[in-house]
Amino acid sequence: MDRGAQSLSLVSSFYGMGRDFSARATPFIQTTDTPGVLLGKDGGPSPMEEVLVALASSVTTTLAYRAAFANLQIQEIECEVEGDFDVETVVEAPAKIGPGFGEIRVTVHVKSNASQERLAKLCAASPVLETLTQPVPVSLTVKKI
Repeated sequence: MDRGAQSLSLVSSFYGMGRDFSARATPFIQTTDTPGVLLGKDGGPSPMEEVLVALASSVTTTLAYRAAFANLQIQEIECEVEGDFDVETVVEAPAKIGPGFGEIRVTVHVKSNASQERLAKLCAASPVLETLTQPVPVSLTVKKI
């Protein structure tokens, strides 16, 4: 395993608002890897770190868009996300808990004229937050090549 667990993902199109969006001028290439302790080369964030990044990005973007739509002033947003993850579950069967995060904590620091309750409600509309907190059916197909 010369490259460890590095993975390259091509993001070139998506479907939304009732149509395909496949005309990106340049597709995105996302590199993920794992730290050396997991036999990786640390050439990019791990897939689990990507989950946290996606959550932080979604919460802050959702807050910014919804606040603008509601005519609320936001001067600054900073989002801290951390998760408890047992790395041993990646390489061996877990003893007590399943693989994945045991808990994720999100703290959003916002400089705004809006109330804390209103800001929390706007943040809670994040689609990534909803995806992580609600059961979502996922199908997995493995095809041998």
